[in-house]
Amino acid sequence: MSSAGHVQDMINRLKLSKAQKPSNRGKFKGNARQAIYDQNSAKPLKFKNLEPKAEKELLLQIRKELHSKRRRELWIASVASIILLSLLMLFIL
Repeated sequence: MSSAGHVQDMINRLKLSKAQKPSNRGKFKGNARQAIYDQNSAKPLKFKNLEPKAEKELLLQIRKELHSKRRRELWIASVASIILLSLLMLFIL
């Protein structure tokens, strides 16, 4: 059987992933575990306030970009399916 190399690779990967856990990982400032596990230490996010008119314009711009992206993806998917179907028909006949 020639699977010994695969088993050894699996064991090595398990060792590496175990070494990366927070309990075994080296800390930035000594033994500062509190910074890793404390959820309140993160500062809240601050967003810019937009005027209602600018907000509507931004939303319209995002919607237009998404619409064009969806159309492009649909076009690419349809062309790919047509090519695959034509190749399938070529090999069947």
